[in-house]
Amino acid sequence: MRMVILALTLWLLPFCVICLTYVATPGYIIPFLNHPIARLLIIGLYIVHTGACMGAAGTGLLNLHRALKIVITIFAVFTTTTLLLVPMLGPAALTIMSAMGPVLDNNGGK
Repeated sequence: MRMVILALTLWLLPFCVICLTYVATPGYIIPFLNHPIARLLIIGLYIVHTGACMGAAGTGLLNLHRALKIVITIFAVFTTTTLLLVPMLGPAALTIMSAMGPVLDNNGGK
C-alpha cells in the first residue's frame, strides 16, 4: 500500500507544481503552454511519467523481486524530476530559442 501512495504522490506532484506556477506567475508559463512543441513535450513526458508511476504502484501490489521494484521506483522518481524542471526551465529555453531565431534564420548575419 505504501508503494501505491508513493506512486500517486509522484504522479500528482508535477501537475501541482505546474498549477502553482500558473497561479503565481501566469505571464511566465502561459507563453510556454501556448507553444505547440512545449505542449507535445509536456504531454509526452506526462504519458511516460504516468506509465512509470503506474509501474511503481504495480510493484507494491505484485510480488516482484526487490531489485526490480527499486529500478521501477527510481525511474518514476526520475520522470517526476524531469516534469518538475519543465515548467521552470521550459519558458527560459523558449525565450532563448525565440531570441536566437532571427540570428539563425539570417545565417549568422552573413
